[in-house]
Amino acid sequence: MEIELPDNKIYLLKHKLFSDVVKLSVSHQNKHEFINALSSNSSPLTQFELVFKIRCENAPSVIENIEHSLKSQLTYGGLYQVSTKKAIQVLRREANRIPIVHTE
Repeated sequence: MEIELPDNKIYLLKHKLFSDVVKLSVSHQNKHEFINALSSNSSPLTQFELVFKIRCENAPSVIENIEHSLKSQLTYGGLYQVSTKKAIQVLRREANRIPIVHTE
């Protein structure tokens, strides 16, 4: 019997006030549910807009690899000071990386 993992999506969010500040979020929600939940926050300092999403099987591992790749751009609270173009490149690269399994 095969165990199915939840179909997670990684969302790349851009800060509405600062164009080169991005945030990553993992959710099983579809795009519309995610945007509705995101827009419920009314504080202008914490408002983000969705710029990219990608579906992947092992989202926590992908996020960990992205965090390692972007550690020099980490500001605070999981926010990265990096262009959306660069963030999308890193996200695509890490999400499409073939996992290496070590066996003995």
